[in-house]
Amino acid sequence: MPGLDTIHFNAPSWWDNWWKHREERRTAHRAHEEEKFLETAKIYMQAERWEEMAHVMRKVVKLCYAQKKDLFDEERSLLLEAYEHLIESHMTSWRKLRDAENKLVVSFQRGDVDAELDAKAKEESKLQEEEISEVAKERRKIELEIREICEAMIRLQNDFLIPLAPVKSACDYYLDVRKQYYEYLAEIGAPQDIDDVSFYSF
Repeated sequence: MPGLDTIHFNAPSWWDNWWKHREERRTAHRAHEEEKFLETAKIYMQAERWEEMAHVMRKVVKLCYAQKKDLFDEERSLLLEAYEHLIESHMTSWRKLRDAENKLVVSFQRGDVDAELDAKAKEESKLQEEEISEVAKERRKIELEIREICEAMIRLQNDFLIPLAPVKSACDYYLDVRKQYYEYLAEIGAPQDIDDVSFYSF
């Protein structure tokens, strides 16, 4: 009959083997999921469904992080492409609305003097004011969407990609991406602190 020392010695070996087998299965499952999501992202890219593509690529990033590995070059490219299309379409809309709003404000300020003397001009001034309010409301809505896109991308860099960057060149790449999205935040006047929720209050 084996002594207590023998039992104590064999127990860790059994546990280690079980744990190793479990981790191998989990790793294989994550690798399979990663490949599946990558193919889905390519389908979304062909369909130009950038929001869905970005969502799937976020899953790829988290799966790679769980496996303690960096993204492949193709995965980096797909992640960047999804977010570039997503952010650029929003920034283009925001810039057009900002310019339109500024022109309306200038026009409103010029007509405000005449409105004091002319009833018709006063009515037109009121309509202009309502138009400015509507454009500003839509601009604000897009600003919030831009903030969410930038926040998501910056968090991916901070929480998953930069910590596991294997070499300096990879780290520099992710830092450059993060800097770019901070620049978008600066352009719309959002706080650089992505945890600052004051931007979401009207």
